[in-house]
Amino acid sequence: MAKWGSFASVHPIPNSCKLISTSISAENYPAIRAFIQDQAVQAATFNSNIHPDDEMFSFLLDFYQGNTEKALLAYFKSGQEVMDRVRQIIEWKFGNFEKLESFLDFACGYGRFTRFLVQELSPKRICVSDIYTSAVDFQKQQFGVQGIYSTTNPTEWKCDRTFDCILVASLFSHLPEPTFIAWLAKLYNQLSPQGILLFSVHDSAILPAGQQMPESGICFVEDSESKSLSTQEYGSTWVTETFVQRAIQQATGASLPYYRIKKGLWQQDLYILAKNPDTQFSSLQVKSMPRGYLGKCFINNKYRLQLQGWAIDLSPNESIKTVQIWINGQLKQECLPITERPDVAELLGVDRILKAGWVCSCPLDFATPIDRTILLIKIISTSGIERLIHVSILESALTKPLPDQFEIPETVSETIPLDRRIKAGWRTVREQLNIQEKKGWIKGSLDEVETLTSTYFVLKGWAADTSLNSQIADVQIWINDQLIQRSLPFIPRIDVAQFLGDERLLNCGWTCAIEWKGCDRSDRLIVKAISSNQTERILYQDFLQAALKLNHVN
Repeated sequence: MAKWGSFASVHPIPNSCKLISTSISAENYPAIRAFIQDQAVQAATFNSNIHPDDEMFSFLLDFYQGNTEKALLAYFKSGQEVMDRVRQIIEWKFGNFEKLESFLDFACGYGRFTRFLVQELSPKRICVSDIYTSAVDFQKQQFGVQGIYSTTNPTEWKCDRTFDCILVASLFSHLPEPTFIAWLAKLYNQLSPQGILLFSVHDSAILPAGQQMPESGICFVEDSESKSLSTQEYGSTWVTETFVQRAIQQATGASLPYYRIKKGLWQQDLYILAKNPDTQFSSLQVKSMPRGYLGKCFINNKYRLQLQGWAIDLSPNESIKTVQIWINGQLKQECLPITERPDVAELLGVDRILKAGWVCSCPLDFATPIDRTILLIKIISTSGIERLIHVSILESALTKPLPDQFEIPETVSETIPLDRRIKAGWRTVREQLNIQEKKGWIKGSLDEVETLTSTYFVLKGWAADTSLNSQIADVQIWINDQLIQRSLPFIPRIDVAQFLGDERLLNCGWTCAIEWKGCDRSDRLIVKAISSNQTERILYQDFLQAALKLNHVN
């Protein structure tokens, strides 16, 4: 492994505390605090300070028209995405971060990525380098890392150490051909014998309209978001893979193997180059981050939150395992994407139909005003990769104007008068329990299946765990042995709570919307409930045709 010298002696940490007093603190924004609490590996020690001269944050602030909270969230999420990619590659190459002796974040900026890296790798093993001296000083002071000032000329950059991993995010996407190759050579030579170089580029596939790719395979335009660097030295660059191959050969003097991840960092392609020419990349499988969006959000007349959006995982053989709705730090609902979204396929440039659309409903607490309620939505893929797609104060998330038709029907027990509900409900619950086994703590039923429109049908029922130490963690809908939807109980069922004699079981009603497309009345339907202790019980199994005839309340 590469060993550290005394980087602190190169540029000592400033004595002044001026940087701290002038930095932007994300702690002033409730939604950002919620993001950190939920997503940071060590939330208590996560450093959210941002330097006022951070050009990436300034760019995002302009993009979101001065909305600081949205800019902060985008800033942190982009850094988190880099961390996810780097983590997967480090685990493939070294096993874990503990086996990594040294890491260089080159063209590091003001710590968008470093603040996540220091949570998993000791700052003593991290070095940062940037042409902005204030960026290097800020990172040294805020994160405790080592630092080296960079230069525009690669030959003037001095460093007598090697690194196990060098990350160069969004620098080569701004360089003209001579410095592109020169920096590639310089950084390759700074790798330890087992080191890897990660660098991102704009691929020719995203070359803007009106620009022509030269035969050389590199298109450089004197234009960038930087407000201080010369556009002759730092502009905007697009390259072909053939050019990258040639650049690697010129920089290293050999035709070395490399690995390309299309759109591996944001919209940029990520290349991996290893110092060891015998490195085999066949075992490397980098999973993409699942993607999603909250499209509609409103509160119905029962003070229920109605939500609609999309979620997709484009990694091979992967899909969305769950969409989770969190309110003030508590998981309130889960669902799966069920509807086709050709607009999402077009947005993502995918030439196949995507079942990406999801809808769900969850309860709200009357005691908490919507201007102090935090809504957090995350999606989790079948590979276990998690992505937060929305976090905000609920009030700011509400759709304006309200959609005309979006309501998710509640259970039948809420659509009839209370006296009829209790009377009929007692009979309903008794009938349901009479046909269930006497043993077992999980109770429940599928009450009815309603054809809502030509597009959807809705399943409604209840599920309760009558034990003292667990609760229902999942209601799953299976059709022909395939999990197609899930939900959490949240709807009040006075009938069930009274019959079972336990007020804890009041909010046991559940509802799920399922798309008709792809379903047939002869399909086999299974509804199962799973408790938090992993006990499960089948609440219903029969053909869908039989389920459509269910209706326990006359």
